[in-house]
Amino acid sequence: MVVVPSIAKGEQCDAIIMVESRGQHHIDIVAYPDNSGSGREPKPIITNPKPKSGIELLEASSDGQFLVGALGHRLFLGVASHATPSEWLKSQYNFYSFEVGEIISALDMRIQQRPLSTVVNKKKGQSPSHTVIDVVAGGSNGSIFVYRDLLSRLENAGKPQFVKTAVHAQKLHWHRKAVHALKWSHDGNYLISGGSENTLVTWQMDTCKPDFLPHLSGSVENIVVSASGASYAVHLDDNSAMILSTAEMSPTTYVSGIQSAVTDISIPKDSLVKRAWTVADSVRRPIPAAIKPRDPSKLHVCVGNGRQATMTGDLSAPMLQTFDLENFTSVSRQALARTQPTHSNTTTKGFAVTEPVVSHIAFSANGQWLASVDEWRPSIKDVPNVGGDFKRQTISERYEVYLKFWQVGPEGGSLALVSRINAPHSTSCPEAVLDLAADRSSTCFATLGADATVRLWRPRSQSHAADAGRDASAEGTTISWICSHAAVVGNDAGNGTEIDLAEAEMEHTHEGAIAFSEDGSVVFAAFGLGDRGAVHVIDTASGRVVKTLEGLWEGRLHSIRCLSCYVVVLSDNLCVYDVVGDELRYGVVVPKTEGAHELLQLAVDDCSGHFAVALPIAGVSCIGVFDPEESEPLLVRTIPHRIVSLLSTPDASGFLVLDDAAQVWVVSKESDGASLMIARSLQDLQLDGPAEKSETAVPLPTNDVIMAAGDETIEDEAGHTDEDDEQDGIDEDGDVDMDNDDFSPSVLPQQHLSAIFDASPAFAAPSVEDLFYKVADLLATKPLSA
Repeated sequence: MVVVPSIAKGEQCDAIIMVESRGQHHIDIVAYPDNSGSGREPKPIITNPKPKSGIELLEASSDGQFLVGALGHRLFLGVASHATPSEWLKSQYNFYSFEVGEIISALDMRIQQRPLSTVVNKKKGQSPSHTVIDVVAGGSNGSIFVYRDLLSRLENAGKPQFVKTAVHAQKLHWHRKAVHALKWSHDGNYLISGGSENTLVTWQMDTCKPDFLPHLSGSVENIVVSASGASYAVHLDDNSAMILSTAEMSPTTYVSGIQSAVTDISIPKDSLVKRAWTVADSVRRPIPAAIKPRDPSKLHVCVGNGRQATMTGDLSAPMLQTFDLENFTSVSRQALARTQPTHSNTTTKGFAVTEPVVSHIAFSANGQWLASVDEWRPSIKDVPNVGGDFKRQTISERYEVYLKFWQVGPEGGSLALVSRINAPHSTSCPEAVLDLAADRSSTCFATLGADATVRLWRPRSQSHAADAGRDASAEGTTISWICSHAAVVGNDAGNGTEIDLAEAEMEHTHEGAIAFSEDGSVVFAAFGLGDRGAVHVIDTASGRVVKTLEGLWEGRLHSIRCLSCYVVVLSDNLCVYDVVGDELRYGVVVPKTEGAHELLQLAVDDCSGHFAVALPIAGVSCIGVFDPEESEPLLVRTIPHRIVSLLSTPDASGFLVLDDAAQVWVVSKESDGASLMIARSLQDLQLDGPAEKSETAVPLPTNDVIMAAGDETIEDEAGHTDEDDEQDGIDEDGDVDMDNDDFSPSVLPQQHLSAIFDASPAFAAPSVEDLFYKVADLLATKPLSA
């Protein structure tokens, strides 16, 4: 789609030219005037047969006189018969088209006026066009075709519409895969191209020599040259953009959004030709994300290396991105597992190199520690052609899983790796870590492995000195993480019915989830194989299984969470169990939809006492908010995308939602309490600048008295009460003496202020003006009755 200027009824306006699909066999190029009152109907410009493969590209000159486009292997050039903007929509286009050796994936043109000395063509005695059009096309196999003075060469070729004779082009080739973006420089002496190599290439047209700007954070998707030619704007496929100075080829500005995995809405250009690898068509597992308790304005989410994260058919996420929700900008990105951003990401056979996946992350209660679990499993294509059983054994033996403990730097700085536990759960070979949880009351983490074992991890300080005679405190201490307790949950502790893991895993996969209680005294571990399993209650002090709860989950287990005295288990059913009353509050059958088990998620909100469930339905998601005492949902909303992360905010009531379009949604209470909750995106919150913290949004006078509601009498230091002060203001005639200079302090119930300031997280708080009027309503006195 392109926008060109036009004139309608003497007024300047724009016209939109776009490519439309008509049926299964034709593609139309149609011009739409943007002025609906102009009386003009959309004008079809050209109709072409739809190619079997490829994408539709369209470029136009600034005045709309020339169009250049690509459909599959075919490149076409259109010239309008009228030369004024007021008449070009009424004019007809003369089109020339010809075949290119590859599917065209990128396109650009440059227009300049021909010198007067070369206007007359002496050989044929005709006057060629005064306009010189240079077109460059990028192919799906990495070739770049440069067509100089294309219009004159096509006019000399004879009949328009289709030129059968080959059109000579200057060919450049460096990119290994498809060319994603192409642009002429302002003076036409250079050509800028980009692809999936995370490198920006500058071609000098006189010598055809390339120059490189490597090690970008993602693949180049689009390039824009400024009007003066002094800078380039480069858009990368990891949801970031930068502005480069053409003189020094160094970035002057860098902007990044949330770089989590997203669903492609168009065909990836690298997939225009058949490859040995396949691209993941959707996000099929929850993306690990967390919010640090001491810094709730930062969202930490696991991300990958742009398009490289989807080349294996799955989604890799070896890095942790810190995103500021108040300023809505990216703060940092750090690798939690090994990555390969600067090497060739394909093997000698053309398969994509498999990167590790960070499967779990969690912050400690004080926010000073981060625990992460990353795993790597070799691709089936990398295993020799052997039998099925031996192939599974080979993959299991080469399976890698690591539990890492990171110390968070001051003021949310970089992470420092303190301890790495190789294969924290293992039998004869490394076993997967099914879940990771953090204690909300102390510095402790818990993991549940496929070896049917729950392990508690705590830090240990070690003093060290250079020699035995020196004081250890002089050299300081080091901190390492150890397993303090291990509890086996592979057998039914209540009934003594042991589950044979080796025999059962041939038919089913391990299911497991873990959660700490609110006070950290016990750990609830749900474990089983297939549709068989139970919830085990583990004492964190002794590491023993003290109780086993049966019948709380069936089918596929997704999550378990603790909310006050309740345990919420999400599987094929949603069950809420009262630990104190030792009874099942209620159970709800989760609707079965296609692919629901991939992104079915649960989160609890300790502030409001509610929990939320996200259910994917086709290409959208449904989120419901529940009270643990009522089976009917308090809120049901539909998010127009699939939810890939659902988590709660630690400092206020509400939930944070991340979808597969890298958008953030907030589900929180309304500050006025008119309705229980509202679902909206951060874009709708109009966060134009840093949000003020809710505690300081509206400063209160220092002499105001804030107390709980009640009829208590307040005495001052002299022993006078409020009633005495009121009597002092009444004279003998019964009149009330009103002193305009002295106001009595306003008594505001604490819960009323909390309903205003603590109703939503700081980054989702209402505007300051909104907060002011709500506080003013509390301070305002009722009018006197007549």
